[in-house]
Amino acid sequence: MLTQFFRTNDVDPEAKELNLLYKQFPTYYVWDSQIRTWTKRKRCKVIGRLCTVNPVEDERFYLRLLLNNVCAPTSYHFLLLVDGVQCTSFQKVVHLRGLLQKDDDINKTMEETSVYQMPSELRRLFATLLYYCKPTNPQKLFATFYEYMAEDFTRS
Repeated sequence: MLTQFFRTNDVDPEAKELNLLYKQFPTYYVWDSQIRTWTKRKRCKVIGRLCTVNPVEDERFYLRLLLNNVCAPTSYHFLLLVDGVQCTSFQKVVHLRGLLQKDDDINKTMEETSVYQMPSELRRLFATLLYYCKPTNPQKLFATFYEYMAEDFTRS
């Protein structure tokens, strides 16, 4: 379905003009599984969606992120191209395009949690964020919230 989505964006002038994200595509096109292609939708509009992907799945996660943010891609190579530079991974493209501001979200999460959680729970959250969200600067994150995470140790 994805490769045919690319192909349709490449050869169909109407698809080019619509300039759609992958999740918007089913609103205007329907997948025909017998001939394995997208055809123009003739009636009733629908909502398209992408399956969820865990951030641990690296490249698959970054590909999904790109499909949610890049309109009318025509190939995997198109997705890997940023300002005329061909990247070797979707992760690199996501960072170059500035699509992943997750350290801000991680900091906000730690800030909010430090107000009402016990230090042991905050340490558990920190470990979970390290494993699943892969912050760009874990040392800085640790230093920022060290006091909150070590509060029960410093009182003893």
